[in-house]
Amino acid sequence: MGRSLSFLLLVPLLACSSEPVVLTDCDARDGLTPICGFQNPEDLALLPGGAWIVVSQYAADESQTGSLVGFRLSDSRRVALFPPSPRGADLSAAAPLPGWGSPDCPGPPDRARFAPHGIDLTPSGPTGAALAVVNHGGREAVELFEVGYAHGGPALGWRGCIVLPPGLLPNDVAFLSPEGVVVTNIMPRLEEIEALLPEPLQLDPVKGIKPEATSVYLQIGAFSQKQNAEKLVKKIKILQLSDLRMHSTLRHGQEIFKVQLGPITSLHQVE
Repeated sequence: MGRSLSFLLLVPLLACSSEPVVLTDCDARDGLTPICGFQNPEDLALLPGGAWIVVSQYAADESQTGSLVGFRLSDSRRVALFPPSPRGADLSAAAPLPGWGSPDCPGPPDRARFAPHGIDLTPSGPTGAALAVVNHGGREAVELFEVGYAHGGPALGWRGCIVLPPGLLPNDVAFLSPEGVVVTNIMPRLEEIEALLPEPLQLDPVKGIKPEATSVYLQIGAFSQKQNAEKLVKKIKILQLSDLRMHSTLRHGQEIFKVQLGPITSLHQVE
Protein backbone atom coordinates (compact mmCIF):
# COMPACT_ATOMS: atom_id res chain seq x y z
CA MET A 1 0.00 0.00 0.00
CA GLY A 2 2.90 2.31 -0.75
CA ARG A 3 0.86 4.21 -3.33
CA SER A 4 -2.34 6.12 -2.65
CA LEU A 5 -5.37 3.91 -2.18
CA SER A 6 -7.86 3.76 -5.01
CA PHE A 7 -11.43 2.45 -4.96
CA LEU A 8 -13.88 0.55 -7.14
CA LEU A 9 -17.64 1.04 -6.87
CA LEU A 10 -19.81 -2.05 -7.19
CA VAL A 11 -23.32 -2.14 -8.61
CA PRO A 12 -25.97 -1.55 -5.92
CA LEU A 13 -27.35 -4.39 -3.85
CA LEU A 14 -30.86 -3.30 -2.87
CA ALA A 15 -32.10 -6.23 -0.81
CA CYS A 16 -30.94 -8.98 1.51
CA SER A 17 -30.96 -12.50 0.13
CA SER A 18 -31.48 -14.48 3.31
CA GLU A 19 -32.76 -14.08 6.85
CA PRO A 20 -30.79 -15.21 9.93
CA VAL A 21 -32.27 -16.99 12.91
CA VAL A 22 -33.83 -14.31 15.13
CA LEU A 23 -32.98 -14.06 18.84
CA THR A 24 -35.24 -11.57 20.60
CA ASP A 25 -33.32 -11.39 23.90
CA CYS A 26 -29.81 -11.85 25.30
CA ASP A 27 -30.32 -15.39 26.61
CA ALA A 28 -28.11 -18.18 25.24
CA ARG A 29 -29.96 -21.08 23.61
CA ASP A 30 -29.71 -23.55 20.74
CA GLY A 31 -25.92 -23.32 20.85
CA LEU A 32 -25.96 -19.54 20.31
CA THR A 33 -24.77 -16.92 22.83
CA PRO A 34 -25.81 -13.34 21.97
CA ILE A 35 -23.38 -10.56 22.87
CA CYS A 36 -25.50 -7.56 23.79
CA GLY A 37 -24.85 -3.98 24.85
CA PHE A 38 -23.62 -2.54 21.54
CA GLN A 39 -25.08 0.52 19.81
CA ASN A 40 -26.44 -0.55 16.42
CA PRO A 41 -23.55 -2.96 15.68
CA GLU A 42 -23.07 -2.92 11.92
CA ASP A 43 -19.89 -4.84 11.03
CA LEU A 44 -16.87 -6.48 12.64
CA ALA A 45 -13.29 -7.46 11.80
CA LEU A 46 -10.86 -9.80 13.55
CA LEU A 47 -7.62 -8.11 14.61
CA PRO A 48 -4.23 -9.77 14.10
CA GLY A 49 -3.60 -12.43 16.72
CA GLY A 50 -7.26 -13.40 16.98
CA ALA A 51 -7.80 -12.11 20.53
CA TRP A 52 -9.79 -8.97 19.65
CA ILE A 53 -12.45 -7.93 17.15
CA VAL A 54 -13.37 -4.42 16.04
CA VAL A 55 -17.09 -3.59 16.03
CA SER A 56 -18.52 -0.62 14.13
CA GLN A 57 -21.33 1.05 16.11
CA TYR A 58 -23.61 2.91 13.74
CA ALA A 59 -25.24 6.25 14.55
CA ALA A 60 -28.93 5.69 13.77
CA ASP A 61 -29.75 9.42 13.91
CA GLU A 62 -28.19 12.79 14.73
CA SER A 63 -28.75 12.26 18.46
CA GLN A 64 -26.11 9.51 18.45
CA THR A 65 -22.37 9.44 17.79
CA GLY A 66 -21.02 6.33 16.11
CA SER A 67 -17.80 4.66 17.14
CA LEU A 68 -15.37 1.80 16.70
CA VAL A 69 -15.07 -0.53 19.71
CA GLY A 70 -12.58 -3.28 20.49
CA PHE A 71 -14.03 -6.48 22.00
CA ARG A 72 -11.82 -9.16 23.58
CA LEU A 73 -13.24 -12.61 22.97
CA SER A 74 -11.77 -14.26 26.06
CA ASP A 75 -13.38 -12.05 28.71
CA SER A 76 -15.70 -9.61 26.83
CA ARG A 77 -13.52 -6.60 27.69
CA ARG A 78 -14.42 -3.55 25.59
CA VAL A 79 -12.19 -0.65 24.55
CA ALA A 80 -13.23 2.56 22.80
CA LEU A 81 -10.98 2.75 19.73
CA PHE A 82 -12.35 5.73 17.79
CA PRO A 83 -13.19 8.17 19.09
CA PRO A 84 -10.96 6.98 21.96
CA SER A 85 -11.95 7.39 25.59
CA PRO A 86 -10.45 10.38 27.48
CA ARG A 87 -7.96 8.03 29.15
CA GLY A 88 -7.34 5.92 26.05
CA ALA A 89 -4.54 6.15 23.53
CA ASP A 90 -5.19 8.69 20.76
CA LEU A 91 -2.87 7.74 17.89
CA SER A 92 -4.65 9.71 15.14
CA ALA A 93 -2.79 12.08 12.84
CA ALA A 94 -3.84 15.72 12.54
CA ALA A 95 -3.56 15.57 8.74
CA PRO A 96 -3.55 12.81 6.10
CA LEU A 97 -0.28 10.91 5.83
CA PRO A 98 1.38 10.14 2.46
CA GLY A 99 0.30 6.81 0.98
CA TRP A 100 -2.93 6.69 2.98
CA GLY A 101 -6.04 7.36 0.88
CA SER A 102 -6.70 9.86 -1.88
CA PRO A 103 -4.82 13.16 -2.29
CA ASP A 104 -8.04 15.18 -1.90
CA CYS A 105 -8.72 13.93 1.64
CA PRO A 106 -9.40 17.15 3.61
CA GLY A 107 -8.44 15.85 7.04
CA PRO A 108 -9.71 13.72 9.93
CA PRO A 109 -13.44 12.97 10.26
CA ASP A 110 -15.67 14.97 12.59
CA ARG A 111 -15.64 12.84 15.74
CA ALA A 112 -18.95 14.23 16.97
CA ARG A 113 -20.65 13.16 13.73
CA PHE A 114 -18.74 9.93 13.10
CA ALA A 115 -21.07 7.22 11.70
CA PRO A 116 -19.16 4.04 10.78
CA HIS A 117 -20.82 1.40 8.62
CA GLY A 118 -18.94 -1.46 6.90
CA ILE A 119 -15.33 -2.18 7.87
CA ASP A 120 -12.47 -4.39 6.66
CA LEU A 121 -8.93 -5.14 7.82
CA THR A 122 -5.75 -5.93 5.91
CA PRO A 123 -2.50 -7.07 7.54
CA SER A 124 -0.53 -5.41 4.75
CA GLY A 125 -0.91 -1.66 5.32
CA PRO A 126 1.95 0.82 4.88
CA THR A 127 3.20 0.11 8.40
CA GLY A 128 1.32 -3.08 9.29
CA ALA A 129 -2.36 -3.82 9.83
CA ALA A 130 -4.81 -1.24 8.45
CA LEU A 131 -8.57 -0.81 8.90
CA ALA A 132 -10.89 0.67 6.25
CA VAL A 133 -14.19 2.14 7.52
CA VAL A 134 -17.19 3.46 5.58
CA ASN A 135 -18.22 6.73 7.25
CA HIS A 136 -21.48 8.64 6.73
CA GLY A 137 -20.89 11.28 9.40
CA GLY A 138 -20.16 14.70 7.91
CA ARG A 139 -19.05 13.18 4.60
CA GLU A 140 -19.36 10.04 2.52
CA ALA A 141 -15.88 8.57 2.71
CA VAL A 142 -13.74 5.56 3.51
CA GLU A 143 -11.64 6.38 6.57
CA LEU A 144 -8.29 4.60 6.93
CA PHE A 145 -6.79 3.67 10.30
CA GLU A 146 -3.49 2.17 11.38
CA VAL A 147 -3.89 -0.63 13.93
CA GLY A 148 -1.63 -0.47 16.98
CA TYR A 149 -1.59 -1.52 20.61
CA ALA A 150 -1.46 0.51 23.85
CA HIS A 151 -2.34 -0.01 27.52
CA GLY A 152 -2.73 -3.76 27.05
CA GLY A 153 -5.24 -3.52 24.22
CA PRO A 154 -5.70 -2.45 20.61
CA ALA A 155 -5.61 1.17 19.47
CA LEU A 156 -6.47 2.92 16.21
CA GLY A 157 -4.85 5.91 14.59
CA TRP A 158 -6.56 7.76 11.73
CA ARG A 159 -4.17 8.14 8.79
CA GLY A 160 -6.18 9.24 5.72
CA CYS A 161 -9.40 8.86 3.76
CA ILE A 162 -10.93 8.27 0.34
CA VAL A 163 -13.59 10.88 -0.40
CA LEU A 164 -16.36 9.30 -2.51
CA PRO A 165 -18.06 10.99 -5.48
CA PRO A 166 -21.25 12.99 -4.77
CA GLY A 167 -24.57 11.19 -4.90
CA LEU A 168 -23.37 7.86 -3.49
CA LEU A 169 -24.48 6.04 -0.33
CA PRO A 170 -21.69 3.54 0.45
CA ASN A 171 -22.51 0.47 2.49
CA ASP A 172 -19.50 -1.83 2.86
CA VAL A 173 -15.80 -1.86 2.02
CA ALA A 174 -13.19 -4.55 1.40
CA PHE A 175 -9.49 -4.44 0.60
CA LEU A 176 -8.77 -5.64 -2.94
CA SER A 177 -5.03 -5.58 -2.34
CA PRO A 178 -2.62 -3.55 -0.25
CA GLU A 179 -3.17 -0.69 -2.71
CA GLY A 180 -6.93 -0.51 -3.19
CA VAL A 181 -10.41 -1.07 -1.77
CA VAL A 182 -13.80 -1.95 -3.21
CA VAL A 183 -16.93 -0.13 -1.99
CA THR A 184 -20.58 -1.16 -2.39
CA ASN A 185 -23.23 1.47 -3.08
CA ILE A 186 -26.57 0.84 -1.38
CA MET A 187 -28.43 3.47 -3.45
CA PRO A 188 -28.32 3.90 -7.25
CA ARG A 189 -27.16 6.96 -9.11
CA LEU A 190 -29.73 9.41 -10.47
CA GLU A 191 -29.47 8.09 -14.02
CA GLU A 192 -29.99 4.53 -12.78
CA ILE A 193 -33.18 5.54 -10.96
CA GLU A 194 -34.43 7.35 -14.07
CA ALA A 195 -33.92 4.19 -16.13
CA LEU A 196 -36.12 2.21 -13.72
CA LEU A 197 -39.12 4.53 -14.04
CA PRO A 198 -41.94 3.58 -16.46
CA GLU A 199 -41.90 5.39 -19.81
CA PRO A 200 -45.51 6.71 -19.56
CA LEU A 201 -44.55 8.90 -16.60
CA GLN A 202 -42.62 11.27 -18.91
CA LEU A 203 -40.42 12.78 -16.24
CA ASP A 204 -39.52 16.41 -16.69
CA PRO A 205 -36.57 17.86 -14.70
CA VAL A 206 -38.60 20.96 -13.76
CA LYS A 207 -42.31 20.15 -14.06
CA GLY A 208 -42.08 16.65 -12.64
CA ILE A 209 -44.49 13.75 -13.22
CA LYS A 210 -47.88 14.40 -14.75
CA PRO A 211 -50.55 14.71 -12.01
CA GLU A 212 -52.66 11.88 -13.43
CA ALA A 213 -49.74 9.42 -13.39
CA THR A 214 -49.61 6.51 -10.98
CA SER A 215 -47.43 7.11 -7.91
CA VAL A 216 -43.91 5.68 -8.20
CA TYR A 217 -41.78 4.49 -5.27
CA LEU A 218 -38.14 3.43 -5.22
CA GLN A 219 -37.91 0.18 -3.27
CA ILE A 220 -34.66 -0.23 -1.36
CA GLY A 221 -35.43 -3.37 0.65
CA ALA A 222 -37.94 -6.18 1.22
CA PHE A 223 -37.92 -8.38 4.33
CA SER A 224 -39.94 -11.22 5.77
CA GLN A 225 -39.30 -9.94 9.30
CA LYS A 226 -40.51 -6.52 10.36
CA GLN A 227 -37.56 -5.77 12.66
CA ASN A 228 -35.12 -6.05 9.74
CA ALA A 229 -37.17 -3.52 7.76
CA GLU A 230 -37.24 -1.19 10.78
CA LYS A 231 -33.45 -1.48 11.07
CA LEU A 232 -33.01 -0.34 7.47
CA VAL A 233 -35.42 2.57 8.05
CA LYS A 234 -33.26 3.74 10.97
CA LYS A 235 -30.12 3.62 8.82
CA ILE A 236 -31.70 5.63 6.00
CA LYS A 237 -33.21 8.23 8.34
CA ILE A 238 -29.73 9.50 9.20
CA LEU A 239 -29.75 11.02 5.69
CA GLN A 240 -32.83 13.09 6.68
CA LEU A 241 -34.97 11.68 3.89
CA SER A 242 -38.55 12.62 4.74
CA ASP A 243 -40.23 10.63 1.93
CA LEU A 244 -39.53 7.24 3.46
CA ARG A 245 -42.20 4.64 4.10
CA MET A 246 -42.52 1.03 5.24
CA HIS A 247 -45.56 -1.03 4.32
CA SER A 248 -46.46 -4.69 4.13
CA THR A 249 -47.90 -6.92 1.42
CA LEU A 250 -48.59 -10.61 0.98
CA ARG A 251 -46.42 -12.75 -1.28
CA HIS A 252 -47.38 -16.40 -1.65
CA GLY A 253 -49.23 -16.18 1.66
CA GLN A 254 -46.25 -14.64 3.54
CA GLU A 255 -46.21 -11.07 4.80
CA ILE A 256 -43.38 -9.03 3.26
CA PHE A 257 -42.25 -5.68 4.71
CA LYS A 258 -41.05 -3.21 2.07
CA VAL A 259 -38.93 -0.08 2.63
CA GLN A 260 -39.49 2.52 -0.10
CA LEU A 261 -38.70 6.12 -1.01
CA GLY A 262 -41.38 8.24 -2.62
CA PRO A 263 -43.66 8.96 -4.17
CA ILE A 264 -41.21 10.25 -6.78
CA THR A 265 -42.59 13.35 -8.49
CA SER A 266 -39.52 14.83 -10.19
CA LEU A 267 -35.90 14.16 -10.98
CA HIS A 268 -34.94 16.92 -8.56
CA GLN A 269 -36.63 15.02 -5.76
CA VAL A 270 -34.80 11.82 -6.67
CA GLU A 271 -31.50 13.66 -6.72
